[in-house]
Amino acid sequence: MPQKISHQTRNSEKDIAPAEIALSGFLENYINKCTPPMGWDKAKQIDFFELIGLIWESLEPCRQNIGKLLLTKPLEKSIECIDKEFKNLMSANRRELIKRCLRKRQELLIEAVTLVK
Repeated sequence: MPQKISHQTRNSEKDIAPAEIALSGFLENYINKCTPPMGWDKAKQIDFFELIGLIWESLEPCRQNIGKLLLTKPLEKSIECIDKEFKNLMSANRRELIKRCLRKRQELLIEAVTLVK
């Protein structure tokens, strides 16, 4: 029997109203909450993007897979999928928040990799 998903952990529609979506700080805080449950030698408090940068720098075999995340095409396809497949399941505001979040995360990934090149 499938478990019920708790809606208490999800943000309500009023929490992602257009005025809040426009606030870059709101999106920044949301993205910055994404932290890996691990550290790296001498870097105990790292965020997800710093971890990707360290992996890029230290583990050359992983670069090809990380590089795929930096391309524009997969991001565009993901955004198209969100609009097409979730149009009737999510409000336009929620979809816009997700798309902005994906764009910002890709931007931060590119920045993390560029900083260590």
